[in-house]
Amino acid sequence: MACAPAAVISDRAITTRADAVRPCEIAGETMTPDRHENTPHILGYGKLTAVWLGLLALTALTVGISRLDLGVNRVWGSLAIASVKGGLVIVFFMHMRYEGRLLRWLLFVALVTLAIFIGLTFFDVLYR
Repeated sequence: MACAPAAVISDRAITTRADAVRPCEIAGETMTPDRHENTPHILGYGKLTAVWLGLLALTALTVGISRLDLGVNRVWGSLAIASVKGGLVIVFFMHMRYEGRLLRWLLFVALVTLAIFIGLTFFDVLYR
């Protein structure tokens, strides 16, 4: 049996329906979905299309920056655009907007740690 809510695709939006959820039986114990799974995540096609077009525009901007002679700023510009694109994917396509505060903070800490390691790598390469 499926534990997750069934995805329902209509002509207006993609949503999850709480009434389509069936409880799971694991080791003889019936488990029901938690509060998070009963909350519908409604993203209209217009919003998804706008985010997709924004990602395409940012990709074109990245290609444009790579063609310019900006020196070191080319790398920083490309990293900034990639960060914005990653943020859009995380917020809209991974539904981070609908997650709880703890999960958002854990993601933030992980991304800051990654940024620190990338920064330390740049310093290592810069001062060789």
